Amino acid sequence: MTTRVGTDGQLSVNLQAYGSTFGAPGYINRDAVLAGTLSPRTAVNSTDGGNRTYENLVANYSAGAPDQELSGVLYVNHSLSNRYADFGGGQRWQQDDRVTAGGTVRKVWTGAVGDVLPVQLLVGGNWRTDSIGAFQGSTVARALVNPTANLGIDQTSLAGFAQLQVKPLEWLKLTGGGRYDRFFYDLKDNLTPANSQALSPGVLSPKAGVSITPLSWLELYANYGQGFRSIDAALEVIGNPGIKPFKIESKEVGAQLRFDRFSFQVDAWSTFSENESFQQAPGLPVSFLGHARRDGFDLDARLLLVKAPDRSLALFANYGEVTARL
Repeated sequence: MTTRVGTDGQLSVNLQAYGSTFGAPGYINRDAVLAGTLSPRTAVNSTDGGNRTYENLVANYSAGAPDQELSGVLYVNHSLSNRYADFGGGQRWQQDDRVTAGGTVRKVWTGAVGDVLPVQLLVGGNWRTDSIGAFQGSTVARALVNPTANLGIDQTSLAGFAQLQVKPLEWLKLTGGGRYDRFFYDLKDNLTPANSQALSPGVLSPKAGVSITPLSWLELYANYGQGFRSIDAALEVIGNPGIKPFKIESKEVGAQLRFDRFSFQVDAWSTFSENESFQQAPGLPVSFLGHARRDGFDLDARLLLVKAPDRSLALFANYGEVTARL
């Protein structure tokens, strides 16, 4: 449903709901098959699988031209999922019952300082709260044998962000910005109350960029940014007191050539992760492997074969390469 609000505002509300049931036989032991102690034709567990239901309500609002826009989104949803799976150690049941609510608001101002320095400022904030019931246990043919996790988790994240773009010269654009996120975790372990914890870590993520256009068909750019990997409260808080979001730092440089029917872009980048995580299978504990770095480059080309007001045909090609090291 969409309706007009005021002189230039628009409000839309969407409702979505669905349910599904699935069968998903698990895995036989690969090492046992290779050793000859287990036949690759061994039957899998026909009771593996699960179900999921999901309901989602979203409201979107926007007003003003794109360069002066005020916009916001508000949402609430509920999901319930059950999964029974055997990854080689017997069937396990995982249940996630989650209610999520949140929203984002942002405002853009575009203008000039003294009528000579073009600027664009974006500011905003967002909020999200999750109330989660997480349960895991060993099962036989979907009958519970032994519960291994029973958690009640309330987590909230609050964030504010801003970005400023300045164009001091026709061929030069500078961008700077940042974001601060604060998390509030309250975890209750119903099986082992001593494991219950409350955390409230915060993380700052700055970014900067420069774009130079010395020729109408050539753009050179460089970007720097920091981000983070947030905490999975259900899997990572217990056993890791004082855990914080892991910082991720990225750098890139590149060039783009744009002609009437042909464009080409080359981009080289590097990403450093403060603490790489690894999970063997869904529901299993998460291991932290330490620092990790990825270096790569990408090549993209586009050729417009047909260019007409009512139709177009383009040919794309790209190549990328990544080197990663722990």
